[in-house]
Amino acid sequence: MKQALGMQKFSDVEFHVGGETIPAHKAVICSRSSYFTSMLMGNLKEAKQRVIDIQDVRPEVFRLVLEYLYSKDLDSVMQTITTVSETDGQFALDVFTLACQYNIRKV
Repeated sequence: MKQALGMQKFSDVEFHVGGETIPAHKAVICSRSSYFTSMLMGNLKEAKQRVIDIQDVRPEVFRLVLEYLYSKDLDSVMQTITTVSETDGQFALDVFTLACQYNIRKV
């Protein structure tokens, strides 16, 4: 499933994050996050849009949270957080904050 992350093929939603476009698959992210279910399948305006703007989030942080949703590989995510945090002390906090905001468990 992880290899599907970022692939345009079969994607049905795109996120614009910090000037980057990240394609995703509603079935994957909604099945693993109630936040995305509400956003993309509920009565919010985003449910009718194919392109969703994500504000105030760095692309690398958003991408890592999506990586966890696609893979459920906490060890890989934690390794990335540890490595990046050596040069970017804010990175871990940003990832955990976003994971909480998106109602993701186990991160």
